[in-house]
Amino acid sequence: MPVLSTVAKKKKEMKKEKVKEKKLADKVFAIKGKGAKVEDAKKKKAATEKKPLLHAHHKHERLAKLQPEEERKKEEKEEQPHKAEEEAASNPESPAEAASDPESPSEVAPPVAVPRQSRLSPEGRANALIEAAVGGVTELLRLLGVGKRRPVSAREGSALAPEAAPFESLDEVLAALRKDYVERAYFVTGNITDALYDPDCFFADPTVKFTGRDRWKENLRLLVPFLEDPSITLLRIEPVREGGATVVSTRWILRTYLKLPWRPYIDVAGGTTHLLNERLQVVEHVERWKVSSLAAIKQIFVPSQRAWP
Repeated sequence: MPVLSTVAKKKKEMKKEKVKEKKLADKVFAIKGKGAKVEDAKKKKAATEKKPLLHAHHKHERLAKLQPEEERKKEEKEEQPHKAEEEAASNPESPAEAASDPESPSEVAPPVAVPRQSRLSPEGRANALIEAAVGGVTELLRLLGVGKRRPVSAREGSALAPEAAPFESLDEVLAALRKDYVERAYFVTGNITDALYDPDCFFADPTVKFTGRDRWKENLRLLVPFLEDPSITLLRIEPVREGGATVVSTRWILRTYLKLPWRPYIDVAGGTTHLLNERLQVVEHVERWKVSSLAAIKQIFVPSQRAWP
Protein backbone atom coordinates (compact mmCIF):
# COMPACT_ATOMS: atom_id res chain seq x y z
CA MET A 1 0.00 0.00 0.00
CA PRO A 2 2.72 2.54 0.79
CA VAL A 3 4.36 1.82 -2.56
CA LEU A 4 1.15 2.46 -4.52
CA SER A 5 0.51 5.73 -2.78
CA THR A 6 4.02 6.90 -3.60
CA VAL A 7 3.58 6.08 -7.32
CA ALA A 8 0.25 7.87 -7.41
CA LYS A 9 1.80 10.98 -5.91
CA LYS A 10 4.60 10.99 -8.50
CA LYS A 11 2.13 10.64 -11.36
CA LYS A 12 0.08 13.47 -9.98
CA GLU A 13 3.15 15.70 -9.67
CA MET A 14 4.24 14.86 -13.23
CA LYS A 15 0.79 15.74 -14.50
CA LYS A 16 0.96 19.11 -12.76
CA GLU A 17 4.39 19.74 -14.27
CA LYS A 18 3.05 19.02 -17.75
CA VAL A 19 0.16 21.41 -17.21
CA LYS A 20 2.58 24.13 -16.09
CA GLU A 21 4.82 23.51 -19.10
CA LYS A 22 1.83 23.73 -21.46
CA LYS A 23 0.66 27.01 -19.93
CA LEU A 24 4.19 28.38 -20.19
CA ALA A 25 4.40 27.29 -23.82
CA ASP A 26 1.04 28.94 -24.55
CA LYS A 27 2.26 32.20 -23.00
CA VAL A 28 5.47 32.12 -25.01
CA PHE A 29 3.51 31.47 -28.19
CA ALA A 30 1.10 34.32 -27.44
CA ILE A 31 3.97 36.72 -26.84
CA LYS A 32 5.68 35.65 -30.05
CA GLY A 33 2.39 36.05 -31.95
CA LYS A 34 1.93 39.62 -30.75
CA GLY A 35 5.48 40.45 -31.69
CA ALA A 36 4.96 39.01 -35.13
CA LYS A 37 1.81 41.05 -35.61
CA VAL A 38 3.60 44.23 -34.53
CA GLU A 39 6.46 43.41 -36.85
CA ASP A 40 4.08 42.79 -39.72
CA ALA A 41 2.34 46.10 -39.05
CA LYS A 42 5.68 47.92 -39.07
CA LYS A 43 6.65 46.27 -42.34
CA LYS A 44 3.34 47.20 -43.96
CA LYS A 45 3.68 50.81 -42.79
CA ALA A 46 7.22 51.05 -44.11
CA ALA A 47 6.15 49.56 -47.43
CA THR A 48 3.31 52.07 -47.69
CA GLU A 49 5.63 55.01 -47.02
CA LYS A 50 8.10 53.79 -49.62
CA LYS A 51 5.41 53.53 -52.31
CA PRO A 52 5.60 56.45 -54.84
CA LEU A 53 2.69 58.87 -54.91
CA LEU A 54 0.16 58.28 -57.60
CA HIS A 55 0.31 60.66 -60.57
CA ALA A 56 -2.37 63.34 -60.54
CA HIS A 57 -4.24 61.97 -63.52
CA HIS A 58 -4.10 58.39 -62.13
CA LYS A 59 -5.58 59.66 -58.89
CA HIS A 60 -8.21 61.54 -60.85
CA GLU A 61 -9.12 58.34 -62.72
CA ARG A 62 -9.50 56.41 -59.46
CA LEU A 63 -11.73 59.11 -58.00
CA ALA A 64 -13.71 59.31 -61.20
CA LYS A 65 -14.75 55.69 -60.79
CA LEU A 66 -16.30 56.55 -57.46
CA GLN A 67 -18.08 59.74 -58.58
CA PRO A 68 -21.46 59.95 -60.27
CA GLU A 69 -21.52 60.62 -63.99
CA GLU A 70 -22.96 64.16 -63.64
CA GLU A 71 -20.30 65.31 -61.17
CA ARG A 72 -17.51 63.94 -63.36
CA LYS A 73 -18.84 65.81 -66.41
CA LYS A 74 -19.06 69.02 -64.38
CA GLU A 75 -15.45 68.77 -63.24
CA GLU A 76 -14.21 67.96 -66.75
CA LYS A 77 -16.02 71.04 -68.06
CA GLU A 78 -14.40 73.25 -65.42
CA GLU A 79 -10.95 71.86 -66.19
CA GLN A 80 -11.13 72.50 -69.96
CA PRO A 81 -10.05 76.21 -69.82
CA HIS A 82 -7.11 75.33 -67.56
CA LYS A 83 -6.02 72.55 -69.90
CA ALA A 84 -6.20 74.95 -72.86
CA GLU A 85 -4.04 77.50 -71.03
CA GLU A 86 -1.47 74.83 -70.15
CA GLU A 87 -1.34 73.63 -73.77
CA ALA A 88 -0.96 77.20 -75.05
CA ALA A 89 1.85 77.88 -72.58
CA SER A 90 3.66 74.67 -73.53
CA ASN A 91 3.31 75.39 -77.27
CA PRO A 92 5.17 78.65 -78.19
CA GLU A 93 4.09 78.38 -81.82
CA SER A 94 0.38 78.65 -81.17
CA PRO A 95 -1.53 80.59 -83.92
CA ALA A 96 -2.83 83.27 -81.52
CA GLU A 97 0.63 84.25 -80.31
CA ALA A 98 2.14 84.03 -83.78
CA ALA A 99 -0.51 86.42 -85.08
CA SER A 100 0.07 88.91 -82.27
CA ASP A 101 3.80 89.22 -82.91
CA PRO A 102 5.19 87.56 -86.08
CA GLU A 103 8.82 88.24 -85.16
CA SER A 104 8.66 86.74 -81.67
CA PRO A 105 5.70 84.33 -81.52
CA SER A 106 6.46 83.30 -77.93
CA GLU A 107 5.73 86.82 -76.62
CA VAL A 108 2.27 88.30 -76.39
CA ALA A 109 2.02 91.89 -77.62
CA PRO A 110 0.96 94.36 -74.91
CA PRO A 111 -2.49 95.93 -75.26
CA VAL A 112 -2.55 99.20 -77.16
CA ALA A 113 -3.78 102.13 -75.06
CA VAL A 114 -6.63 103.96 -76.76
CA PRO A 115 -6.26 107.75 -76.46
CA ARG A 116 -9.03 109.26 -74.40
CA GLN A 117 -9.84 111.87 -77.01
CA SER A 118 -10.48 109.20 -79.65
CA ARG A 119 -13.43 107.98 -77.57
CA LEU A 120 -15.06 111.43 -77.64
CA SER A 121 -17.98 112.20 -79.90
CA PRO A 122 -17.31 114.38 -82.98
CA GLU A 123 -18.82 117.35 -81.15
CA GLY A 124 -16.63 116.66 -78.11
CA ARG A 125 -13.49 116.51 -80.27
CA ALA A 126 -14.48 119.76 -81.99
CA ASN A 127 -15.00 121.49 -78.64
CA ALA A 128 -11.62 120.24 -77.42
CA LEU A 129 -9.92 121.59 -80.55
CA ILE A 130 -11.72 124.93 -80.25
CA GLU A 131 -10.75 125.25 -76.60
CA ALA A 132 -7.11 124.54 -77.46
CA ALA A 133 -7.19 127.01 -80.36
CA VAL A 134 -8.78 129.79 -78.29
CA GLY A 135 -6.27 129.23 -75.51
CA GLY A 136 -3.39 129.33 -77.99
CA VAL A 137 -4.59 132.55 -79.66
CA THR A 138 -5.15 134.23 -76.29
CA GLU A 139 -1.65 133.32 -75.13
CA LEU A 140 -0.16 134.59 -78.42
CA LEU A 141 -1.93 137.94 -78.06
CA ARG A 142 -0.70 138.19 -74.49
CA LEU A 143 2.90 137.60 -75.60
CA LEU A 144 2.54 140.21 -78.36
CA GLY A 145 1.38 142.75 -75.81
CA VAL A 146 -2.03 143.29 -77.38
CA GLY A 147 -4.48 145.05 -75.10
CA LYS A 148 -1.93 146.29 -72.60
CA ARG A 149 -3.43 148.73 -70.15
CA ARG A 150 -2.58 152.31 -71.04
CA PRO A 151 -2.29 155.06 -68.44
CA VAL A 152 -5.74 156.50 -67.73
CA SER A 153 -6.61 160.03 -66.82
CA ALA A 154 -8.10 161.00 -63.48
CA ARG A 155 -11.47 161.49 -65.14
CA GLU A 156 -11.42 158.03 -66.73
CA GLY A 157 -10.19 156.49 -63.51
CA SER A 158 -13.02 157.92 -61.48
CA ALA A 159 -15.56 156.74 -64.05
CA LEU A 160 -14.22 153.18 -64.29
CA ALA A 161 -12.99 152.66 -60.72
CA PRO A 162 -14.48 149.47 -59.22
CA GLU A 163 -16.73 149.72 -56.22
CA ALA A 164 -14.80 148.53 -53.20
CA ALA A 165 -17.65 148.67 -50.67
CA PRO A 166 -19.01 145.25 -49.64
CA PHE A 167 -22.59 144.32 -50.50
CA GLU A 168 -24.98 143.78 -47.64
CA SER A 169 -28.02 142.48 -49.53
CA LEU A 170 -28.94 140.57 -52.64
CA ASP A 171 -30.69 143.65 -54.02
CA GLU A 172 -27.39 145.54 -53.96
CA VAL A 173 -25.72 142.68 -55.85
CA LEU A 174 -28.47 142.70 -58.49
CA ALA A 175 -28.12 146.47 -58.92
CA ALA A 176 -24.33 146.24 -59.32
CA LEU A 177 -24.60 143.40 -61.85
CA ARG A 178 -27.25 145.27 -63.85
CA LYS A 179 -24.94 148.30 -63.94
CA ASP A 180 -22.05 146.16 -65.22
CA TYR A 181 -24.23 144.81 -68.03
CA VAL A 182 -26.08 147.97 -69.05
CA GLU A 183 -23.70 150.87 -68.32
CA ARG A 184 -20.27 149.30 -68.42
CA ALA A 185 -21.00 146.60 -71.03
CA TYR A 186 -18.43 144.53 -69.20
CA PHE A 187 -18.81 141.64 -71.66
CA VAL A 188 -17.12 143.70 -74.39
CA THR A 189 -14.99 146.06 -72.28
CA GLY A 190 -13.73 144.07 -69.29
CA ASN A 191 -14.80 146.87 -66.94
CA ILE A 192 -16.43 145.16 -63.97
CA THR A 193 -17.21 145.94 -60.37
CA ASP A 194 -14.26 144.18 -58.74
CA ALA A 195 -15.95 143.96 -55.34
CA LEU A 196 -18.64 141.76 -56.90
CA TYR A 197 -16.16 138.99 -57.70
CA ASP A 198 -14.00 136.80 -55.52
CA PRO A 199 -10.34 137.11 -56.64
CA ASP A 200 -10.29 133.34 -57.29
CA CYS A 201 -13.59 133.30 -59.16
CA PHE A 202 -14.00 130.51 -61.72
CA PHE A 203 -14.85 131.66 -65.28
CA ALA A 204 -16.07 129.38 -68.06
CA ASP A 205 -17.74 129.53 -71.46
CA PRO A 206 -18.14 126.88 -74.19
CA THR A 207 -14.60 127.57 -75.50
CA VAL A 208 -12.43 128.20 -72.44
CA LYS A 209 -12.33 127.96 -68.64
CA PHE A 210 -9.91 129.22 -66.00
CA THR A 211 -9.68 130.70 -62.50
CA GLY A 212 -8.93 134.30 -61.53
CA ARG A 213 -10.80 137.61 -61.79
CA ASP A 214 -7.74 139.53 -62.99
CA ARG A 215 -7.03 136.95 -65.67
CA TRP A 216 -10.57 137.30 -66.97
CA LYS A 217 -10.16 141.07 -67.21
CA GLU A 218 -6.84 140.63 -68.99
CA ASN A 219 -8.36 138.24 -71.52
CA LEU A 220 -11.11 140.75 -72.28
CA ARG A 221 -8.52 143.49 -72.82
CA LEU A 222 -6.81 141.22 -75.37
CA LEU A 223 -10.03 140.95 -77.38
CA VAL A 224 -11.27 144.55 -77.15
CA PRO A 225 -8.91 145.91 -79.89
CA PHE A 226 -10.50 143.48 -82.40
CA LEU A 227 -14.12 144.48 -81.68
CA GLU A 228 -16.03 146.98 -83.80
CA ASP A 229 -19.33 148.45 -82.61
CA PRO A 230 -19.76 145.85 -79.85
CA SER A 231 -22.90 145.68 -77.72
CA ILE A 232 -24.36 143.50 -75.00
CA THR A 233 -28.14 143.57 -74.54
CA LEU A 234 -29.44 142.42 -71.16
CA LEU A 235 -32.76 140.58 -71.57
CA ARG A 236 -33.30 139.33 -68.04
CA ILE A 237 -31.66 139.23 -64.62
CA GLU A 238 -33.12 137.40 -61.63
CA PRO A 239 -32.03 135.55 -58.48
CA VAL A 240 -32.72 131.82 -58.21
CA ARG A 241 -32.09 129.12 -55.63
CA GLU A 242 -30.13 126.03 -56.68
CA GLY A 243 -29.59 123.39 -54.01
CA GLY A 244 -29.50 125.93 -51.19
CA ALA A 245 -27.06 128.24 -53.03
CA THR A 246 -27.85 131.76 -54.21
CA VAL A 247 -27.48 132.24 -57.96
CA VAL A 248 -28.11 135.23 -60.21
CA SER A 249 -29.19 134.14 -63.68
CA THR A 250 -29.04 136.43 -66.71
CA ARG A 251 -30.05 136.27 -70.39
CA TRP A 252 -28.35 138.45 -72.99
CA ILE A 253 -27.46 138.93 -76.67
CA LEU A 254 -23.91 139.74 -77.76
CA ARG A 255 -23.38 141.51 -81.10
CA THR A 256 -20.18 142.84 -82.62
CA TYR A 257 -18.16 143.10 -85.81
CA LEU A 258 -14.56 141.94 -85.85
CA LYS A 259 -11.76 144.07 -87.25
CA LEU A 260 -10.76 141.58 -89.91
CA PRO A 261 -10.64 142.31 -93.66
CA TRP A 262 -13.98 140.54 -94.26
CA ARG A 263 -15.58 142.18 -91.18
CA PRO A 264 -17.42 139.12 -89.80
CA TYR A 265 -20.54 139.80 -87.73
CA ILE A 266 -20.91 137.91 -84.45
CA ASP A 267 -24.42 137.41 -83.06
CA VAL A 268 -24.70 135.09 -80.07
CA ALA A 269 -27.58 134.70 -77.60
CA GLY A 270 -26.85 133.14 -74.25
CA GLY A 271 -26.96 133.39 -70.51
CA THR A 272 -24.69 133.54 -67.49
CA THR A 273 -24.97 131.88 -64.09
CA HIS A 274 -23.41 133.93 -61.26
CA LEU A 275 -22.95 131.73 -58.17
CA LEU A 276 -22.63 133.73 -54.93
CA ASN A 277 -20.87 132.79 -51.70
CA GLU A 278 -21.87 133.75 -48.15
CA ARG A 279 -20.21 137.16 -48.62
CA LEU A 280 -22.44 137.81 -51.65
CA GLN A 281 -19.48 137.63 -54.03
CA VAL A 282 -19.49 135.81 -57.36
CA VAL A 283 -17.37 132.65 -57.13
CA GLU A 284 -18.52 131.08 -60.43
CA HIS A 285 -19.24 132.91 -63.70
CA VAL A 286 -20.43 130.30 -66.22
CA GLU A 287 -21.72 131.21 -69.69
CA ARG A 288 -24.10 129.16 -71.84
CA TRP A 289 -24.75 129.82 -75.52
CA LYS A 290 -27.85 128.95 -77.55
CA VAL A 291 -25.57 127.80 -80.37
CA SER A 292 -22.72 125.33 -80.25
CA SER A 293 -19.18 126.59 -79.87
CA LEU A 294 -18.43 125.33 -83.39
CA ALA A 295 -21.34 127.30 -84.86
CA ALA A 296 -20.25 130.43 -82.99
CA ILE A 297 -16.65 130.09 -84.23
CA LYS A 298 -17.86 129.59 -87.82
CA GLN A 299 -19.33 133.11 -87.75
CA ILE A 300 -15.76 134.45 -87.71
CA PHE A 301 -15.18 133.14 -91.26
CA VAL A 302 -18.38 134.52 -92.83
CA PRO A 303 -17.97 137.94 -94.55
CA SER A 304 -20.50 140.63 -93.63
CA GLN A 305 -21.91 143.54 -95.64
CA ARG A 306 -19.06 145.69 -94.35
CA ALA A 307 -16.45 143.49 -96.00
CA TRP A 308 -14.13 145.16 -98.53
CA PRO A 309 -16.09 148.35 -99.26
